[in-house]
Amino acid sequence: MNRNEVQSFLIRRFITIIALASVAEYFLITFLNGTILPFAMRIYFGNNYLEGRVSILTILAAIFLSILCLILTLVGNILPGGASDAVHSLSDSITSLMVRIFNGSGPDIRTPRITATSQTVFVLVVLVYVVLIVIPYLLAGFVYVRTVIRKMKEIEEAEHQRNLEYEKKRNLMISDIAHDIRTPVTTIAGYSQAIVSGKVPKEEVDDYLGAVMTKSQRLTELVNLLFDYVKLDSEGFTMDRKPLDICETVRECAVFAFDDIEKKGMELDVDIPEEPVMVSADKIHISRAVTNLITNAVKHNESGTKIGLLVEPLEKKVKITVADTGNEIPSELAENLFDPFVMGEKSRTTKNGTGLGLSIVKKTVDMNGGTIELTASSPEGYTKSFVITLDQN
Repeated sequence: MNRNEVQSFLIRRFITIIALASVAEYFLITFLNGTILPFAMRIYFGNNYLEGRVSILTILAAIFLSILCLILTLVGNILPGGASDAVHSLSDSITSLMVRIFNGSGPDIRTPRITATSQTVFVLVVLVYVVLIVIPYLLAGFVYVRTVIRKMKEIEEAEHQRNLEYEKKRNLMISDIAHDIRTPVTTIAGYSQAIVSGKVPKEEVDDYLGAVMTKSQRLTELVNLLFDYVKLDSEGFTMDRKPLDICETVRECAVFAFDDIEKKGMELDVDIPEEPVMVSADKIHISRAVTNLITNAVKHNESGTKIGLLVEPLEKKVKITVADTGNEIPSELAENLFDPFVMGEKSRTTKNGTGLGLSIVKKTVDMNGGTIELTASSPEGYTKSFVITLDQN
């Protein structure tokens, strides 16, 4: 799950929880307004409440003055002698003022007497009322925090599993590369020693030197792949993106790979527009990516395979397709084909692959603002195709 998916999930869950809390609060307020609140109002305001003569400001003032009176009463009970009498007198004065303000003046038998008990009951009821209103949101916050914690744990667990899988693949790749490096080094050392010691007949020296050169080239290829992968994955590395004609660049890639295609007994079909198609990309790296796809098609297919190289300009984008008529890639392998250290069966068997090539291609394309995919809908006559999509300038 990527960053955007996590954000979307948390936003949806937050909206859902708040909506449920709001519904719960609505029904709770409806219940309180029909039961507890009228009870408190009748105790404190008497018939004035029943006759609709109590406003919100009156209720707020009553809360404030009641709390003040209760505090003064408590302080008066603590203080000694004259100080206590003075505080109690002030509390009584405030209470008398509240009677005149909230219940009117004069000998009205309907007017209740405001006492410390009624004040305490009123304040407690109001506090309970506020707490009950806040409870749905407190529960909503608790549930949301639990949801976030649970989701973070799931993400951490998934990340841990990916790291374990990554380490497993990397260790396997390192083992393969170590084997691949050791083999040519051993061959080069053995053949060189045999030539230097004079044990190789003169007529076979060229064959031995040819084998040494082949192994040296394989060793250079391995080192270059490792260097490219580490360089692309290093912090601070950026592509030198400039305007370039992608049609001309792809034609150069075709020319570069043509000898290998011809030697393998394969056919190259090129369909590239004559007019320029401009993109913003790093020419060196995007050329390597396209060449890598062509080289893979040559390496992992049999003689007689047809390789297609197509450039298709769209409205605002351009597609570069490298297709072939070779064997299809199994679906279980295709899902992770661009992950580092993933190799096809043939590569694992022949040790001709490192599992880094397509990962390097994907990193290169991504860093040039494009995408790459192995498509199921190949051009007519082809069994599989890799499609690079770039933005036009």
